[in-house]
Amino acid sequence: MTYWPEIISASKLLSDSLEVLDEDKDRWFLKLVMMENEDSFSEKISSRREEVGFLVNWPRPGRRKIPSGMISLFVVETLDLDLLSVKEIRRIYLLALEITDAERLILLKDLVKSNNPSVESTEDLIDFEIRMGSSLARSYCRILGVPTLFSSKGTSDSRTPFEVISSVKRLPPLIDFQLRVRELAQNIFSKPNGRAMIVMPTGSGKTRTSIEAAFHFVLRNCNWPVTILWIADRDELCEQAFQSFRQIFIHKCQEINDEERPDSLKMWRYWGGLDNRYKNELINFSDGVYVTSVQQLQSRLRTSDLEVKKIISKASIVIVDEAHRNLDFIEELDARFRNSVNQPKMIGLSATPLRRDRAESSRLHHVFDSEIICPIEGAEYDIDIMIEQLTERNILAKRINIDPYDLIDFDSINQSPGQKQYLQKLVQIIRGIRGMGRKSILVFTKDVEHARILSSALKLDNEPIIAEYIDAATPVEKRKNTINSFREGGVEVLLNYGILTTGFDAPNTDAVIICRTLDQEDSLFKQMVGRGLRGNDFGGTSDCSIVHFEEEY
Repeated sequence: MTYWPEIISASKLLSDSLEVLDEDKDRWFLKLVMMENEDSFSEKISSRREEVGFLVNWPRPGRRKIPSGMISLFVVETLDLDLLSVKEIRRIYLLALEITDAERLILLKDLVKSNNPSVESTEDLIDFEIRMGSSLARSYCRILGVPTLFSSKGTSDSRTPFEVISSVKRLPPLIDFQLRVRELAQNIFSKPNGRAMIVMPTGSGKTRTSIEAAFHFVLRNCNWPVTILWIADRDELCEQAFQSFRQIFIHKCQEINDEERPDSLKMWRYWGGLDNRYKNELINFSDGVYVTSVQQLQSRLRTSDLEVKKIISKASIVIVDEAHRNLDFIEELDARFRNSVNQPKMIGLSATPLRRDRAESSRLHHVFDSEIICPIEGAEYDIDIMIEQLTERNILAKRINIDPYDLIDFDSINQSPGQKQYLQKLVQIIRGIRGMGRKSILVFTKDVEHARILSSALKLDNEPIIAEYIDAATPVEKRKNTINSFREGGVEVLLNYGILTTGFDAPNTDAVIICRTLDQEDSLFKQMVGRGLRGNDFGGTSDCSIVHFEEEY
């Protein structure tokens, strides 16, 4: 589901409602800015008007005048999922509904009254504060005619922590460089306490290759049933791994004789508290795949949680994604595993294992016994050699570096220094990259607020670009919708501060703009660049424009 059409729909309904009530839009907007008891919303609307208005040239600095035809869109875009939390918005929608469809308004009153008997009149309904995320809020939106996306803060998560997967579909076979990694991993899995780092550039399939290596080993060596523990450090990485385990299990089962083929695989989402509804199954488990987060695992180990201790005591294979992160905890796990009865094998995954801090590199080598597995022989300690060879084979996209200052028209830039001038330049850079034919532009901004402002400015300009932003506070449902829309081409520009450096897969990304002061040899910079380097032969693009805009203000 694309998010922008939902905003358009809600803003059209708001605009139509204002017309039904014969409200002058300019005067109504001033009323909205001056709302009593809604200080946070009023301040947000007022400040965003100035920030966005400067970038899209709305007149009158300090109190910019929004074109009347843009007011509803600006309000919905600015309030976002807080739209129905604002009493004045509810008032406009409900009073217009009273005129245009009285029967539907009665239906809405009856719905709310069933939950709150004190609601009698339309004014009571306007005063009623909806609890977002509830079934009542979703029904409220459906009857009102507002997209149901605005009924939720997205705090609920419908994914279940436990699934049983049955076996059907084939995946394309691994290619030679991935097979090399898989075969080298077999040697590690055959050793008690075997340790190694798998180093593969972003976009070359390290998640699939490592999961397939684990399944290949246990199925070929009759080690089924097995307990595999996958550890990552954020929701996107965990969910990506969970879906990969599902698909690869089905694929691998096609290679096994009927007599030896497992009937099913138990899989657990063990992050974000998702196990809480299935305590009995957890306590009685004997095998399966556990995808967990560093945060949940660490928290529960610190409280001596019996469930997590049982999972660790059963693990045969442990895979740590982005192993260079959370190094203190990885060392703690390593010590625990080396002294355990089951002596699990532990594989670390990374696209950028060499740290700028030599002490960190040394610690990583110690945990993983200085064993490096990489797809290109002789490139164990040089990621650039891997990238060069895989680019030549169209596994990775060709990197095209663009000078940001070639995209800026300095004559049109406001000469007063500061954030406004900086953001003007960034808007021109984004528009310049889009003008070069790039359709899926990923932007890493200097801070979260820049992502928010730019997203609005790009959409509300005379020549709109469909842009969205996500940050740490973006609700689960909205984040999922936004990322899916970017993958599918509905969102042209996706802005973020640091959320999408890892665990993000959008093969059609054809431009990456990095607005951070980073050394290009820094692992974080390489991770950001890597988001756009999925090549043609891996379902990506032939090349990717990279812009590094380091300017300070």
